[in-house]
Amino acid sequence: MAVVVVIAVIKLSSPVCNDCWLAGYTALHMAAAWNRVEIVKVLVESGADCDLKNSYNEVARDVAERYGNRNCMNFLDSSGVSALACIINCPQECCLCLSL
Repeated sequence: MAVVVVIAVIKLSSPVCNDCWLAGYTALHMAAAWNRVEIVKVLVESGADCDLKNSYNEVARDVAERYGNRNCMNFLDSSGVSALACIINCPQECCLCLSL
């Protein structure tokens, strides 16, 4: 359910939010900290900056490692963008997006 909400927010708003909150955490840092790999994937595929550092000089992958969140670490190590990026970022409903 959370993934559906994140996708809807991204589609309805401006490009993915890379704003920093308390201690310099972004949405990507928070998702990595809470081991929400499905949300990490959506954020990365929507253009979240994996290189932003928090106040502790950590990128999201470092946060995932600190909390022992291996699934998030593995995804952030590979950071592959899939067809989901097309669905979210497509300026028009192209044939590729409609076939997914």
